[in-house]
Amino acid sequence: MIKVIFKKYNLVKIFPAFFLLIWLVKVPARVYSLSGTPETIIKVGILSGKKRVHIKSYGKLEVVNINTLDFVRLKAGTDYMVEAAAEGIKVGDKILGNEVRFVSLSRKEMLTVNGQRFRDTIMIKKTKEGLTAINELGLDGYLFGVLPVEVSPAWPIESLKAQAVVSRTYVMNNLGKYKSKGYDLSSDIFSQMYKGVEVENPKSNRAVSETAGRVLTYNGNLARAYFYSSCGGYTAEIKEVWGNDILYMRGVTCPYCKDSPRYRWEKKISPSLIKEKLNKKGYNVGEVEDIKFLSRTASGRIKEMEIIHSAGKISLRGHKFRMAVGPNIVMSTMMSIDRSKENFLFYGRGWGHGAGMCQWGAKGQAERGRSYKDILEFYFPGTKVKKWAY
Repeated sequence: MIKVIFKKYNLVKIFPAFFLLIWLVKVPARVYSLSGTPETIIKVGILSGKKRVHIKSYGKLEVVNINTLDFVRLKAGTDYMVEAAAEGIKVGDKILGNEVRFVSLSRKEMLTVNGQRFRDTIMIKKTKEGLTAINELGLDGYLFGVLPVEVSPAWPIESLKAQAVVSRTYVMNNLGKYKSKGYDLSSDIFSQMYKGVEVENPKSNRAVSETAGRVLTYNGNLARAYFYSSCGGYTAEIKEVWGNDILYMRGVTCPYCKDSPRYRWEKKISPSLIKEKLNKKGYNVGEVEDIKFLSRTASGRIKEMEIIHSAGKISLRGHKFRMAVGPNIVMSTMMSIDRSKENFLFYGRGWGHGAGMCQWGAKGQAERGRSYKDILEFYFPGTKVKKWAY
């Protein structure tokens, strides 16, 4: 992590201010500690489209104009309102460029964004939609803020280690996913849930640290690693979800996730909501009159379905329907449907797309004494956990 490297080797005192500033402004894709260990820098979009953002640190901090390298020393403990102005970004009473970076110069204090603490540095970008806040930090520091949101720190340590390896592998496969927006990953379900320092937990931090540098590989290459909450008893082949075929992501019977609160679920969804959600995705449907499931995949999930509406009918894949209506509304595509007078009743098993690691299944396996490597080999047959030079 950026700050950890500087703290460990006391580089703030060793380097002249100018070179320190250059290093902080550039923030390369990866940096090296004095021991030669590479440290990948992750850029995470934590806020977007905001009119204003509040930045604060109880220690010394600076804000850097990334384009001109000008910097302003800010007062510790002051809540700075950052706003989009016509000329650039306004920080307090100062107008800076369209991209600025906030840097905490304190060994003990972290930056807060709208009251939440984050490691390392915060970049603010001015866009047409407003302000975007980006947390730039080391890979494992990022994972510290991911694991407690994705899984419970109270779970067995081996299931947490499995999550740490899968999450780290996911990051390495998705660097630059949102490059057009200026960051690598979002902080929501469309990347991985990330909440910064506020959610960190000693046990999940331990899982990250004890698997440091380890990723999932297949035939010596970085593997694709997907995960979700609960498979409902049988995982999906990846081609069922996204169409592509990966040998180590075949469906497997999983009897380990029955304790999941979403192992079985049901939802009443109104025709008007389905119409609204589908039209937002460009499907152009009228009043929804009926829904038919046309085919299922090998794992029992909906493959193709038909929406019958007042202006005709459309066919679409089950996964696309789920993502259009909302993955927290339609929990999975392993489902059935009934029609009441006013609503559609969806009921099914599992929560998530179903391809890759079942998180509740990993918990169940760890409770039965299986190691994190055993767990990962179960969900990704033929893969190996290896230390990766990234």
